[in-house]
Amino acid sequence: GDLGIEISNSDFDLGDVEVKRKTGATGSVNAINIDMIWKITSSLTPPTNTVDVTFSWEAYLDNGIDLNELEIWHNEGTDWQLFADNLSNRAIDPFREVSIVTNGFSSWTFTDNNRPLPILLVHFYGKARENGATLFWVTSSEINNEGFIVEKSNAGLFFESLGFVPGSVNSDQFIRYQFTDKDFYQNAYYRLKQIDLDGSYQYSPLIRIEKPATASAEQLHLFPNPVKDVIHLRLTELPGDSMAELKLFDRSGMDVFSISGTINEINEAVNYRLGGLSVGIYKVQLFDGESWTSKTFIKE
Repeated sequence: GDLGIEISNSDFDLGDVEVKRKTGATGSVNAINIDMIWKITSSLTPPTNTVDVTFSWEAYLDNGIDLNELEIWHNEGTDWQLFADNLSNRAIDPFREVSIVTNGFSSWTFTDNNRPLPILLVHFYGKARENGATLFWVTSSEINNEGFIVEKSNAGLFFESLGFVPGSVNSDQFIRYQFTDKDFYQNAYYRLKQIDLDGSYQYSPLIRIEKPATASAEQLHLFPNPVKDVIHLRLTELPGDSMAELKLFDRSGMDVFSISGTINEINEAVNYRLGGLSVGIYKVQLFDGESWTSKTFIKE
């Protein structure tokens, strides 16, 4: 479909130009940027010559900004910066169109100059740890920032609030934050809901944190080992009629087969297929509904 961008007035080689467009609540610049970001990249070093770039979007993506006070912001990889303000806009409903002249490609979006940026979110990432999942984020600027509500979703659709982290209200320095989700038992999605002092808010992009497959390996019992014809799998304190999922990998990491069912059914299925396995080293991963456990065995 139409990406809403046109690059023109170029009589020199731009290389292979790629344009990506992201719609929806971006959370990348502020609560009132339009619901659109364009990312333009080129296979060649940006030229010293200038090119004309025209952006267009539909009215429903305005997000309430004042079209008479347009600003364009760009991000070259570390921070959002003002590129130009007091821009003229060709508004032919339901479309908006703005042209600029630039000699560099980056990420772009629009806002207005009536309201300051609440925060500039530089980094947002997470790590799985023994005591849960820890989220880290960094801001480079804050204006009237009350704080952040940390939200979590198992599937990335419906989110629940985990806790509140106070902001620095006003700052022009790099501020580092972190939050630990101690109820992290399976892969999950996280986002930040940044709250202004006036109650307005914006969402950060989503991040996904995966539970390490070896987090509780000592709970999985597998015998005998080495094995010839019959093998027994058991999870500590988990009855045989409990539901689980098993994955078997060979020494190279290739997926041999996957089975779902009760622990007893999985045992039967594994033993049925055991005779067809080649001699070698294999890795078993078992999911009990909350976490993955793993063990290695030798097939003789």
